[in-house]
Amino acid sequence: MRGAACCVMQIFALVTCLESPHTIRRDGLASSELHAAQADLKRHRADVDRVFLRSVQLAIRWDVIASKFEHAGRVYDGVKHTHSESIVELEAARNRWESAAERSDSAAKLWQLYQVLVVIAAGIDADHVDRARARGSALWERFDCTQSMSNATYRRRLEALGFNWNGYDAGHILPRSLGGSDHPANRLPMPISLNRSLGNMFSMSLCITLWGSAICRRAVAVSKQCGTF
Repeated sequence: MRGAACCVMQIFALVTCLESPHTIRRDGLASSELHAAQADLKRHRADVDRVFLRSVQLAIRWDVIASKFEHAGRVYDGVKHTHSESIVELEAARNRWESAAERSDSAAKLWQLYQVLVVIAAGIDADHVDRARARGSALWERFDCTQSMSNATYRRRLEALGFNWNGYDAGHILPRSLGGSDHPANRLPMPISLNRSLGNMFSMSLCITLWGSAICRRAVAVSKQCGTF
């Protein structure tokens, strides 16, 4: 830009020198040649004016472009900073997700252990019932058949206790098609694949293998009292 300005100033100096009456040798030039030279000078002056105006326009455009470039640089810096923050936040979110996944796995294992303990507790209760019966006690000989319930009600009751039915069916230990009761004593949450593979079959030996003798005997007893087995 400085070189262009210097060139423009030199052209202005040359034109001014040529227009000066002291630089023209009037004694050696004809009047027509003098007029032609002056016309050439005017044309050159007009060209110089156009060059000067163009240089001013280019300078203005350059200022605009430089301003836009600086703005773009600031925007880029902001985007770069935001990107860096996003990477940090993403890493933090990944760490939180991994921690949550670990806690979820631990909770699932604890819940499985809890289910096992519930089954064990039910077996112990059933064993107490059997011992009471052996002693001739009438306390556990009858079931309240009014406690029978639909599958939906049974599922809601266990959900209220915190049970997750994902992957489980509300199964009957002794199938209803064989006279099994809808009483909770004849029900268990069963893995879907196991429940469907059992279908309408029932054998005491298989039942004892799967659930234990106490649970199976209790299911048969309640089905005889509250069902049609």
